[in-house]
Amino acid sequence: MPVGDKVLSRPMALLCLLLILHSCSSEFSEIEKASSLLDSQTKKDQMARDFAEILSKSLKNPAVRSFVKNEASKKFDGDNNFIFQLTKDAQIENIGKSSGKIDQKSFSQILMAEFNSAAGRTGADGNAFMKSLEENFPLMQISIPTLPTDSLSNWDTDSVIPLVAVITSNMGDEITAYDSEGDVHKLSVDTPPARLVIVVSENERVIAVEKGMKKSNSSSRSLCEEPIQLYSDDTHNYYYRSDYYDAINNCEIYSGGGGTSGGTGPVTCDRDTRNNKDELVGMKFASISDFNFASQWFDGGLDIEVTATFASANGQISKVTKFISGPDRDFRNCPFPGFTCKPAWKGIHAEIVTWDKTIYGDAMHYFWVEKDPGSTTSYTTSFNTSIQDSNGATSTINSGLTFTITDGDDLLGEAIVEYCDKANNEGYEYSTGRIKFNVREK
Repeated sequence: MPVGDKVLSRPMALLCLLLILHSCSSEFSEIEKASSLLDSQTKKDQMARDFAEILSKSLKNPAVRSFVKNEASKKFDGDNNFIFQLTKDAQIENIGKSSGKIDQKSFSQILMAEFNSAAGRTGADGNAFMKSLEENFPLMQISIPTLPTDSLSNWDTDSVIPLVAVITSNMGDEITAYDSEGDVHKLSVDTPPARLVIVVSENERVIAVEKGMKKSNSSSRSLCEEPIQLYSDDTHNYYYRSDYYDAINNCEIYSGGGGTSGGTGPVTCDRDTRNNKDELVGMKFASISDFNFASQWFDGGLDIEVTATFASANGQISKVTKFISGPDRDFRNCPFPGFTCKPAWKGIHAEIVTWDKTIYGDAMHYFWVEKDPGSTTSYTTSFNTSIQDSNGATSTINSGLTFTITDGDDLLGEAIVEYCDKANNEGYEYSTGRIKFNVREK
C-alpha cells in the first residue's frame, strides 16, 4: 500500500484489505491467491540470499572473479550486469593448486559445489537448487554498480574480493552482504559502500513470458504481435521490456483515430491544425533530490515506466506503456568532482497515439514509476475526460485506473495532459512533482 511516495511491503495489510473488499463467498480464494503471491516472493528472496552466499564463497577463486568481471563488462542491457541463466553453463578454467592442471567447470557446477558444502545445510542438493532457480527465478541477475570510490573498470581481480549483496523485498534500511568466508555484513541503503560490491537482484529490463501466453505478465492487455525475442528456455520466452510493451501498444492502439482530430467547426486548439501522433519528447527530474529518490547505489541505471491512459465514450480505457532506461549520466549532469549535480533532460521521442478528441476526449492521464523488484501490489487513481458526440452534446467520463506495481517501486507521480495544451515545437511541459516531461504532436 502506498505511503507518501513509497510503496511499502505489508503482507498482512494485503490480506486484511482482501477481507474487507471481497464478499464472504470469495474471500478465502482471494486470500489463498494473495498468500501464494507472498509465498512466491518469500521463496525468491530466500533463493537470492542462498545464491549470494555461495557466489561470495566462490569468489575465493580468482578465475571466478575474472569470469564475473568479464560477463558484467559485456553490458547486455546497458548496465554492468548479466542474467545467471544465460551464463550458468559457461566454462571456467579452474587452475588446480597442487597439480597445475587446468580443470574446466561450468559456472553452475562451481556454485553447486559451494551449495552442497555450505555449513549447516542438511541434505543440500545443489542440482535441485539450480533447477529451482531456473523455474522460479529466471531473471536473477548479477550486477556490479559504479560507486563513488570504486567501479568495475578498476577491479583488480587478482587481489580484490568484493562483497556480494542481495536485494530482497523486505530489506528495509539495510542490505545484507556476504564476504568470501560467509560472514554477514550490513550495508546502508542510502550510503554507497567504500569497497566494491557485487549485487544479486532481479533484472527489470527483461521480461519473462510463459510459452503459449498471449498476455503480459504485468497487464491484462493482449499481445498479438511477436516482439523480438532475446532468448528462450523450456518454459519461458524472454524479451526486452521496452520491445514487449511496444508490441502490446501496436496491437491495441493506432487502429483508430485516423480521422481529423478536431472534427468540424472552428479551430480552437493547437492539435486541431494537424492530424499527427502525439510524442513524449523527453523527461527530467524536478530536482536532484528527486533523482536520488529514484536512483540508489545498488540499482545500476534507472528503469522508468510511463503509462498514458485515455478513455472512450463507451467507458472503456486504453493504455500505452513506454519503458525508459539508461545509466545515471543520462538523467543528471555532474560537470566536475565536487560540483553539485543537476537534473538533465533525457530525450525519449516515444509515439503515443493519434489524438482524436471525438474518440478519446479532451484529457489523458500519465503515470510514472521507477521499477524495482518486490512483491506485486497495485496503485489506484482516477481521471476525468469530456467527449462530445456528433450532436454536440458533451459527457464527462470518470475513469478509475489500477496499475500493477511492486512494493519496491518508486512512485514518480501522475499528471493530466489536455487536448488544448500547446502541442507544436517542443510542446507543453508537464510536472508530476518529481518528474517534468514534454508532450507534443509530431
